[in-house]
Amino acid sequence: MSDIENYKEEFDELCKRIQKKINELEAGKGGSEEISYEISDQLNRAKFILRSYKTELYEFSGSMRGEYERKGKEYIKLLNQLTNAFTVAKQNVAKNELFEGRKENKTKNPMTETGLLDEGLEIQERSLILTKRIKQKIEESYLPGKRTLKELNEQKDKLNKTVKDLDDIDSELKRADAQIRIFLRRFRSDKCIMSMLCLIILTFIVAVVWVIYRKYKGEDTKFLGPDSPEDL
Repeated sequence: MSDIENYKEEFDELCKRIQKKINELEAGKGGSEEISYEISDQLNRAKFILRSYKTELYEFSGSMRGEYERKGKEYIKLLNQLTNAFTVAKQNVAKNELFEGRKENKTKNPMTETGLLDEGLEIQERSLILTKRIKQKIEESYLPGKRTLKELNEQKDKLNKTVKDLDDIDSELKRADAQIRIFLRRFRSDKCIMSMLCLIILTFIVAVVWVIYRKYKGEDTKFLGPDSPEDL
């Protein structure tokens, strides 16, 4: 399976988990802060996967690339929908918590010593829970971070290989250009030599023909001399 197919599979699974968490947040199941933190983390991961997906598109061409681009646009639309749904769910939860808090304030006097102590303990407990949750999230994000670093290193190796291939092609083109120039210089030199040789041969042939012509012309004149009317 190619990298882009792995990204597709991971993105689809991640979107399902995000939608499930949003439904839990809207239904008031579990701690709203914890669920909101998980959704935010998953949305960030989905955005990173989508960026990696777009990077892998450059390795394809033709109809296959068009299909992947169309799928990428659908993923962008789906991610925007999940982000908007998460924002609306958080706003609804905040309104509900605010309304419930006002109802509790009517029945409890926060100015009493007991009320202040209870409120302080509640704040301390929430702080401890939040600290524990942050520590857990840091530990959980270690593996994705390590995997992301590996993916970045792989992409770096691919880019370095591409640059090396381009350098090799440029070197071969320069060598080919140099060979062509040498060949043309030799061809021009050989052409001049062949022209001079042909001229010499032609001159030699003309000289031979001229000598033969003069020789036969002289013999014919000598043979016909006694038979001329003047001699008779």
